[in-house]
Amino acid sequence: MTWETYYDKFYDWAESTAVSHLSRLTDFGPSAEVCEIAQMFSEEAAANRLIRKALASGVRFTAEEIGELDGVVAKSLMPQLVQTTSTPLTAEVLDELSDWLNGDQLRTIARQNGITVDAYGQVVLPPTEEEKQQKRDWEELGRTLDALAQERARKQKEELLLARVILAVRSIHRRERREKRRKEQEGK
Repeated sequence: MTWETYYDKFYDWAESTAVSHLSRLTDFGPSAEVCEIAQMFSEEAAANRLIRKALASGVRFTAEEIGELDGVVAKSLMPQLVQTTSTPLTAEVLDELSDWLNGDQLRTIARQNGITVDAYGQVVLPPTEEEKQQKRDWEELGRTLDALAQERARKQKEELLLARVILAVRSIHRRERREKRRKEQEGK
């Protein structure tokens, strides 16, 4: 039985008939339709059977569909759904799907996709635009403070130099006055 026929007749059948026809399926349609049908089964075993058969036939579910299947199929099926998702695995997507993986599964999938997982088993998300802007702002503030500190240090050096010049001039004036007094006293 083709998926098209199964899908078209599904809502006309009793659930037991729909479950019994699962074994007759020869192909599958879009993942969205498979997900929809799996959610209609009241028995987890029937949904598991449908999803396993779909996965074996090459159906790949999106991250959103995997989320919809949570609680519909057995938890043991969730890692396989995540590992075969049709959604490109970015850090954000893997973070959404990580609840259905154990630590080893998460690290393996992350490594295969160049995604970082921290020591606590959490997906390391790339910074948001706001976080990037905050970082740029802090860096700019740091550069400004460095420039102000350098300017202050330059001014302090100038003030120190000026103070030395003033002391030197005073010292010269004192020497000159002493010399002048000495010559006046010698002249008397």
